[in-house]
This record gives sequence, C-alpha cells and structure tokens, in this order.
Amino acid sequence: MIFKDVNFIKPDCIWDKNFTGKNNAPMFRKTFTVADIGKARLYFCGLGIGYCYINGKKVSDDLFTAPVSDYTKTLWYNTYDVTNLLKSGENVIAVWCGNGWYNEEFKTGWFYDNASWRDIPKFILRLDIGEETAVVSDNTWKCLPETAIWFNALRSGEYFDARKYDNKWSGLDFDDSSWNNAVIDDRAPEGIFRECTCEPIREFESYQVKKIINGQNGR
Repeated sequence: MIFKDVNFIKPDCIWDKNFTGKNNAPMFRKTFTVADIGKARLYFCGLGIGYCYINGKKVSDDLFTAPVSDYTKTLWYNTYDVTNLLKSGENVIAVWCGNGWYNEEFKTGWFYDNASWRDIPKFILRLDIGEETAVVSDNTWKCLPETAIWFNALRSGEYFDARKYDNKWSGLDFDDSSWNNAVIDDRAPEGIFRECTCEPIREFESYQVKKIINGQNGR
C-alpha cells in the first residue's frame, strides 16, 4: 500500500462549512536532509486541490489535482519523479491546498455541499529516495492556515491579497518559525487510493487583456 501508516494532515483550526467570512487556502512546509541522491518518487494526494513544491519549484504543471471523485470510494493520487529537484544536504518540500470539490459549498444536483466527507483542505504525501522513505505527511510539518488566498471556492473563484504573499515561501531561504504545526487528520476519507493515470489539466495558452473597464465603487 502506497500510504500504509501515513496520515492526511491539515491546519489546526476550526472548519466552517458555510464559507462565511474568510475561507483560506492553507500552506505547509517541511525541511529534510538528503545524504545520497537516488531516484526519488513523490506520491501525493491533495483534497480538494493540492500543489506540491520542492526547493521552491513546483513538482508538476498539472492543475486541479487531485481529480474529483466520490471520496467515500476513491482517492486519486499522483506519482512524480522528483529526482532532479533534490540536492545533497538540506531540502524543503511545500504544499498549498484549496477546497476544490472536496469542500464544496455551492448547491448542485450532486449534493456535494451536504457530503459526509466535507472538511478543511488536507493532503497525504510520501517521498521515497532510493529504497528509503525520506518524508511523510505528519504533525512535524509547519502550517500557515491564513494565507494570501483568504477565500477560495470551486465555483466562486478566489480572493488573493498580494500584500500577504511572499514568493519565497516554498524555498529554503524562508523563515517559517512563526508557523504552527499541522495536525493529523481526525476525519480521514474512507475511499481507496488509486493512482491517477488520466491526462492532466494544464495551462496551454495565455491571452493579453483586450479592454479594462473602470466601474463604479471598484466593481
């Protein structure tokens, strides 16, 4: 089993299912030491959406991972070759999570807003280097619950406060001493882990702004 004896982790804060006020996208960090660099594989599942970084670089261009599912039946995880992102000595791995389909408040015919699995965003992770497991998700990870993304919802977009964003957050030269520790998930999803082998969603092209309209009262 890929995640045997490994746990989902999440922020140490109260979950508000009604999306009143702020609804943050939490950040996580973990430093670790590598003596000998061998082939490295990262197994990762973020619920609802999770993006992973090593030494400040995103491990993949995939977007909206993990794919939606009935989380009582299936938990999709991705496998990444991250050998080239590691270096001898100290390294850091970081994760940014969002609500996605897992914590969906918008009412639809699928009734995800009333789903039994709904909870604050979380993730599970295992990093193998050579034949050894180097990092797992546990309560030694540092976590920042209130981030620059202070509201995010699958169907309502996100609010991003650039004043609170430090682009060094996923690298080694970042001070996370003020962050708290993550906690082991006490509401772990019941689904079976299955590797996601479908074609990923990726950004293909960007477009220049055609027109900017200044509305009244900033709208």
